[in-house]
Amino acid sequence: MDPTFGIFNNFSSQDWVRIVFGIVSLIPLTYSYRIVKQIKMSEYRIIFLIWVGQSVGPLSTPFLRQTGTVLSWQIRTSITLWIVYLLLIHAYQILEKKNQFKVKLIWIAGLVYTITLQVMILFWRSMEQTESKELFWKREAHPNLIGEGAGLSHNDVIIYSTGHALLREILTIFVFIVLLYAYWTVKPPQNTDKIKTATRLWKIAIVSIAINILITDWLWRFTEIQSNDGTIVGFIGIFLIAVITIFYSEAFLLSYTQISKVAELYYLTDQFNSATISFSSPAIDILRYVEEISEKLKTEK
Repeated sequence: MDPTFGIFNNFSSQDWVRIVFGIVSLIPLTYSYRIVKQIKMSEYRIIFLIWVGQSVGPLSTPFLRQTGTVLSWQIRTSITLWIVYLLLIHAYQILEKKNQFKVKLIWIAGLVYTITLQVMILFWRSMEQTESKELFWKREAHPNLIGEGAGLSHNDVIIYSTGHALLREILTIFVFIVLLYAYWTVKPPQNTDKIKTATRLWKIAIVSIAINILITDWLWRFTEIQSNDGTIVGFIGIFLIAVITIFYSEAFLLSYTQISKVAELYYLTDQFNSATISFSSPAIDILRYVEEISEKLKTEK
């Protein structure tokens, strides 16, 4: 038998669930890419990257289990780590910048913390060979854990262990709190039924992705919840983002700060005519929405 196809024979039912969900979640990405390509705005790029990472990560896991190297697992772990940081950036973009210094301090601190964890992933094996491992928190053995602590190993080589997992939990919980605060305090510039519905979908989607990370990186170590359960919860979030992208694309801009950025980007503050700009749907729908809000801001001055 061809060894390439023999890999598939070793896949478990959970592996196939990951593959199916991964492929399905990638299909609507083409629609999102059209927005990213036409509207040069970081909000769309960030969501696009979260979408790709949340889809490709679980999709690659079954293959890495069969043929992966330590480096490939480190890359896989790093993808998840940077998704957490991108969620923090997403929250930062939504928050109203009334206190610019404090808000900016949030994502700068998150970046430093994330880079530190990234270094730990790449150099964990050498750290494990030193007395530095004594500095990290040890936990009692659990069926889902490796050795005395928690983490990930491949061919008996530790990719990351208890110390990294604990520090990453702190970052994840912090990002989770910031996300909740951002989405529950944001005041959309329009309160139409469409925007209200999209805002609710956003809240569910973001919480689903955050819970996915918490399950696979935290709850998983204290309960019998398996990582595959977290994957399914995470794909609920990706599915809802796909719904928003296709049917509520203007709802990517939930705050006045975001609206102003697009308005300035396309000189909408002074003059704008969406019919004269060579954009296609959904980008043109977004720009028309920005035009409408810009006119509203002018009349309120």
